[in-house]
Order: sequence, then C-alpha cells, then structure tokens
Amino acid sequence: MADFHRSGIQTDSRKPRNISSRMQDFLDDAPMPYITPATPASSSLTYSELEEHMKMRVEKREDLAVLETRNVTAQDFLRNLDARRVSFDPLVDVPDSRPQLSHYKLIADTTHSEYAALLVKFDSQQSEVRDLQNRLALKEASMEQMKAELENYKENSARQASLIMSLRDHVKGTETLSATKSQADTSLRALQRENWELKESVTELKDRLRLQLSEREDAEHKATHMERRLTDITAKLASCLKINTKGPDNPLDAVILKVSELCEEHFRQQVKIASLMDALASQDQEFKASRETIMKLVSEVSRQKRAAATCTDEMKVLKKERDEALLAKATSNREGKLLWERLEESQKAWDASRQEQLHTEHEKKQMGDLLHSKLQEAKAAHHLYKTFLSQLANLLSNGLITVPESEEAVTERIQELCSQVKDRKDKEEECEKRIGKLSRQLEQQCELQHETMGRAQKAEQQLQEQQQSLRHLQGNAASKDLLKDSFFLEKQKHLKFVNELRKKLKVEEDISEDPLHSQYDVLLTRAEELGSLDGESYSDCKNLIHILQKKVTSQKEKLESKKTELEGLYKKIKTLEGAKETQFLLMMEKKQKSETVQKLEKKVEKLQDQLSEAKCSNQTLKNKLAETKNLQVKTAEQSKTIEVLNKSLEAAEKIKDKAAQKVVSLKTELDHTESEVREEKERAQYMLEAISNELRTVKRALEQVATREKRLIDFRESVTRLLGFNTNTMSIPDHEILSQLKSSVQPYGNQGDPAHNPDNSPAGLHYGFRDGYNKPQHFGATAAPPSQAKVQYVSSEKKPGKAAKSAKW
Repeated sequence: MADFHRSGIQTDSRKPRNISSRMQDFLDDAPMPYITPATPASSSLTYSELEEHMKMRVEKREDLAVLETRNVTAQDFLRNLDARRVSFDPLVDVPDSRPQLSHYKLIADTTHSEYAALLVKFDSQQSEVRDLQNRLALKEASMEQMKAELENYKENSARQASLIMSLRDHVKGTETLSATKSQADTSLRALQRENWELKESVTELKDRLRLQLSEREDAEHKATHMERRLTDITAKLASCLKINTKGPDNPLDAVILKVSELCEEHFRQQVKIASLMDALASQDQEFKASRETIMKLVSEVSRQKRAAATCTDEMKVLKKERDEALLAKATSNREGKLLWERLEESQKAWDASRQEQLHTEHEKKQMGDLLHSKLQEAKAAHHLYKTFLSQLANLLSNGLITVPESEEAVTERIQELCSQVKDRKDKEEECEKRIGKLSRQLEQQCELQHETMGRAQKAEQQLQEQQQSLRHLQGNAASKDLLKDSFFLEKQKHLKFVNELRKKLKVEEDISEDPLHSQYDVLLTRAEELGSLDGESYSDCKNLIHILQKKVTSQKEKLESKKTELEGLYKKIKTLEGAKETQFLLMMEKKQKSETVQKLEKKVEKLQDQLSEAKCSNQTLKNKLAETKNLQVKTAEQSKTIEVLNKSLEAAEKIKDKAAQKVVSLKTELDHTESEVREEKERAQYMLEAISNELRTVKRALEQVATREKRLIDFRESVTRLLGFNTNTMSIPDHEILSQLKSSVQPYGNQGDPAHNPDNSPAGLHYGFRDGYNKPQHFGATAAPPSQAKVQYVSSEKKPGKAAKSAKW
C-alpha cells in the first residue's frame, strides 16, 4: 500500500509537473515574430492577415487558460484523494501491534514530508500559474494596445491617403492655375495688341475729326457764301423783273410770283399762236382743195381740147378758148408758183419761229423747274442743317448736360469731348504702363512659380520616398515596440520569478539591486546547497534552472539586439523628424506661394476689370466717332448738294439771261411774223377772190363741156346701135366700132375716104385705140382730122366712172 501510495503520489506529483512544464514550454516558445514592413514578406501581408495571426495567438492563450483551470480542478481532486487516503486507510488497516504503528508513523511522517514538499511545489506552481495569468492579462492588454495601434495605423493610413488625394487635387489645381495663367498671359498679350490697335484707330479718328471739322468749317463758309449769292441773285432777278424787294415779304416769293405771271402770259401767247396755226392749217386745206379743183379743171380742159379736135366746126372756138385758158393757166401757174414760194417761205419762217418758241418754252419750263427744285433743295438744306444741329445737340447732350441748338454750343461741347478723349487717352497710357509693369511682374512670378512647381514636384517625390521609408520604419518601430513591451513584461515577470525563487529558497541577502548575473549565481549556489541536501527532490529544479539560464542568456542576446535595433530606430526617427521639418517648410513655402498666386490672381482680375472698363469706354468712343463720321458724311453730302445747287443756280442765271434775250428776239420775230401773216392773209384774200372768179368761169366751161359730153355719148350710142352692137349686154371697145365703120365705109370708095389712108390704118392708130380703153396720150401740136378727133374723144370717154389723168403743168 505504501508503494502504491508512493507510486500514486509520484504520479500525482508528475502530473502538475508536466502541466507546469507545458506552461513553461509555451512561455519558453519564441513568440512568432511580428512581421514588420521592413521584412521582404511585408509587401505580401495585409492588415487582415495580421488580425488573423493575432486571433490565433489569442485562441492559443484561451486554450492555455482552459488547461490551467483543468489543472487546478485536478489538483483539488488529488488533494481530496490524498486526504481521504491519509484519513481512511489507517482506519481500514488498523494494526494491533506496536511495530506496525511505528511503521505507519514512519510512513505518515514520510507522507507528511512528501505532502509538505508537494504543497510547496503546488504553491510554486500556483504562483507560476498566477504569473502566467498575469502574463496572459498583460499580453491581452498588449493585444488590445496592438489592436488600438492597428486602428490608429489604419486611421493614419486613411489620413495619409486623404492627404495624398488632397495633394493630388492641389497639384491638379496648381496645374489648372498654371494653365489659366498661361491663358491669362495670352489674353493679356491679345488685349495689349487690341489696345495698341485701338490707340492707332483713335489717332486716325482724331485726324479724321480734325479734317472733318475743317471740312465742316469750309462747308459752313461755303453755305454762307451761297446764301449771300442767293440773296444777290434774288436781288438781281428782282431788279430785272422790276420787283420791289423792300417789302416785308420774302423776295424769292415775289420773284416766283413774277415768273408764274410770265409763264401765264407765255401760255396765252402760245394759245394765240396755236389759233393762228389752226387758221393757217385751214388755209392750207383750202389751198389744197383749190389746187385739186385746178387740176381737175386742167384735166377737163384737156378733155375739152380733145373733144374740140373731133369737131372741126367747134375747133376754132375751142382754140380760142384754149388760148384763153392757156393764158389764164400760165398766169395762174405763175401766180400759183409765186404763192407757193411765198407760202413755203412763210411756212419755213413759221416752222422756225414755232421751233424756237417751243425751245424757249421748254427752256422756260426747265428753268422754272430748276428754280423750284433749287428753292426746295435750299429749304431742305436749311432744314437739314437745322436737323443736323439738333441731332448733334441731342447726341452731345446727356442726362446732366443739355446742349442748345447752336453752333457755338455744339463746338464747345465737341471741344470738351475732345479734351475728355485726351484725358482718357492719358489714363489709358497710364493703365497700359501699369499693365506692362504688372505683366512683367506676372512673368517673373510665373517663372518663380514654375521653379517652385519643379521644386514642389521634386519635394513631393522626396516626400513619397520618405513616406514609403517612414511606413517601413513605422512598421519596424511598431514591431520593435511590441517586442520591447513584451520583453519588458517578460523581464518584470522574470524579476518577480527571481524574487519569488529567492523567497522560496530562503535567501536572506537582498539581491534585487544586484545585476542578473550575480542574482543567478546566488540562486544557483542556493539551489546547489539545497540540491546537496536533497538531490532527488531538486533534480528537476536544476534542470529548470539550466533551462532558465539558457533562456536568460538568449534573452540577454535578444535584449542586446533589441537595444541596437532601438538605437537604429531612434536614428531613423530623428531622420524622419528632420524630413517632417523639411516637409513642413515646403508646405509653408507652398502656402506662401499659393497666397502670392491668389494675390496675383486678384490683381489680374482687377486689371481685367480695368481693361473691360477701358474697352467699354473705347466702344463708346468708337460709337461717337461713328456718329461723327456719319455726320461728316452728311455734311459732305450737304456741301456737295450746296455746290450742285450753286452750279445749277449759275446755270439757271445763264439760262435766264439767254432766255430773256431769246424772249426779246422772239417778241420782235413774233411782231414781224404777225405783220407778215397779216400781209399774207390780205394777199390770200385777194388771191381767193381771183381764184373764186376763175372758178366761176371754169364752172361755166365745165357745164358746157358736160353738155357736149352728153351729146357725144348719145352720138356714140346711136352709132353703135346703127352698127348693130348691143349696148345693154357689154361694153364695146372703140377698135371694134372702128373696124365695123371701116367695113361699112369701104364699099363706098377708097379715094376720098380717110380710112383708106395708110396713115389712118389700124396699124398706124394710137396704141390706146388698139388695146382698148387704156391711158390716152396727150394732145400733139398738130391737130387731127375731125373724124379722128371724134373717135379719140369717144375712146377716151368710154368708161365714165374713171377720170383721165391730167398732164403736169
């Protein structure tokens, strides 16, 4: 039983030893190194992987806590078992003899000693467990700190990302600012060119204004001169037309009234001349009718002569009548020729006078129209001049200033405007100088900005590089801080452990202020002393001490390595602080540059506003110059119209002089023509009386001729009837009647018959008798025999409907 109890006790003592060894092995296990950003695997690891790693470590610690609770429950159970065995076994095997009691006493003593040792071990293990729990609590606190630091790192990374984005936006803004500044430079240059062009245009407009003002003064002088000339012309016209110009009325109106009266008189004369022309035309018609009657009479006389040749008995009478008629005819022809010559001369003179009169009337009408038009044009020019002055006054007047409609006020206002324009030009020149200075400053500041932008880009590149190095160093520092904290905690725990060992080993010396080597040596010597006392019980402690020594040496090496790493980290932190200071200085420079850029932008905006105002003023000046140009054009047109009016007035004066001369000459010619017309009328009346007397005699002769013609026609009809022709069916030609007469006359003998004469044969007859009723020829100088004359007369008067053509006299 004792062996059993010993074996049970040994097993029970081994179990907690194995648990403590497990706990010690967990503590001795090198903690998984925190993968810092400096390691090559840092680029592949992320925050999620680090969180998973920390969760795994926390789970392991929770498993260890569960094992510790189980160990505590097992130890309580073993204690209860030992108590029961100690208390109940002696009661079961109660010896009767004294040796057994002594033996049990010895066993109890040994068990009590072992139990005391086990209690000591248990207490030590409980202290170790408490230390482990404290370590776990510290590690959990460190884990929470790590989590907080991770969150801080995340926040810092987010802030840095936002800073990077803001820096990018700032870089983009600076780029846009540089682009806008370049555009502003180009716009400034364009504006300078426009301003220069505007200056040139303003100078040109000034020169034009001066020229136009001089032209306007010349036009005004010309207008005054023309008005004087108009007054002189009106005075001369009034003196020529004998008009009183001293009255209150306008002399031009009096001249126009006088001219209208002259035109009415001229119209009356034209009416008189037209009536005379109608009378002349009626006389011409009467002359033509008389001429036609004379021609008819001549034809009738020729017929009478031909008829007289047929009758030998009446030939003498007809010869006498013919001679008388010829004499009358010659006289009438002579008189007719004289009358015709006179009529032609009078008609020519009348035509010339009529043409001259028409020409003078046309010229008078033109002169009247010209006078009326020139008067209207002069009135229109005066009205235009007044409207021009009123328009100028309205244009030059403002809401504050009202310019009266007078030349002096307008000229004063124009002079004021010119002085204002000069002042504005001076201001523009000053503004241009300022703009030039500001443009130079802008160019310098743009160059400085480009340089600062290059420096900023280089600084940003350096910043990015330093930020990357900062990240690596921050990761390293964080990992090393964690290691340092863990090492510090482990060191404190180790010191506590050493103090507890000292207390357990009952070392009376105070070793807390000594270094660890001396503490370890003291503890080792105490442990060796205790080991020499009880080697078996302290063999495990020696092993633990050796393990602890190894750990201590390894931790020393770790501490030294960590110290070196901490020194390097301090150096890196100092370099980072210097980099941060440089970054801060760069940021300050950027802020200053941005402020200067903003100031320059404000200045540029002010200059642009000034330029816009200058442009507006230039536009107003341009509009005014355009208006002045229009006015100058109008004045030029008015001056041209005035010149044309002057020329037309001079031409009208010349035409008036010529017309007056022509009117005087026409009056004399009209008087002469009137006298001639009267004489011609008297001659025509005498001639008409003579012609009427002759016509009466001719009418009588024509009546006699008509009676004779009737007799001859009756004789021809009776002859044709005797010869056997039918006069009702057809018209019988003369050659048939003659052939029939020859055939009827031939049997009576050919000697005394003129029909058998070779000269009177049908071949020797006149061609009018051979071809029927054709145009008869004129009478010859020799008289034909009576029979032949009768035949000729009958052939010529065959068709009474047609009148024979008379020969020309």
